[in-house]
Amino acid sequence: MAAGNSVNDEILEQRRKVLEEEGLKGKIKYFVYYYKWHAAIALFLLIFIVNFIVNIAAKKDTALQVIFINGFPNVENEEFMDGFEQTININPKKEEALLDSSFYINPESPGIYDEQNMEKIFVMASAGVLDVCISDETYFETLAEGGYLLDLSTVFSEEEMEEYKDRIFYYDSPNNLAQGKEPVGLEITNAPKLVETQSFPNSKAYFCIIMNSEHVDNALAFLDYLESP
Repeated sequence: MAAGNSVNDEILEQRRKVLEEEGLKGKIKYFVYYYKWHAAIALFLLIFIVNFIVNIAAKKDTALQVIFINGFPNVENEEFMDGFEQTININPKKEEALLDSSFYINPESPGIYDEQNMEKIFVMASAGVLDVCISDETYFETLAEGGYLLDLSTVFSEEEMEEYKDRIFYYDSPNNLAQGKEPVGLEITNAPKLVETQSFPNSKAYFCIIMNSEHVDNALAFLDYLESP
């Protein structure tokens, strides 16, 4: 054991002398040759940790999550929602309203892409991270059939129910124990802010709130925003 230590000490001493003779350039070459992989791994871990901390610190709470289904993706999502954020009482440094207008689903003959989108929507709705859907009539009925939509009579006033009576979409929701039709959607095809996006130029568009939304007040404020000139 002592002989082994003696050999190691001798090797280390020889390396030290070589490094002293070769100067800074030699030391750099020595470091790169013997420790480059250690340094690379350490650097990778450092970058990962810093990036993780920065992302956590910069992450904002979601004040509202909206998706457009089967609309033309013409809208600038962030810019459009920035306009909405200015109308509600949130701290833009800590909260944000989000829009994803990329969902397209053909429920008549769904392919792999359609099935992936449907699964994503169902997961978001079930997990409570989705608040508002704006969809064409085709997929809107699929959402209603699945029991994902909130009964709007529970959040609209009597005056609003009367005001919207010709635009309300009723459906035999599986959540309705009385087996009657529930008002689960509102036709907003001509809502001024929605028209500006040109997202649904050739079809009707329906507004609905997901049943387990945690931001119903902001969802209603978003409806007011869409209806405003």
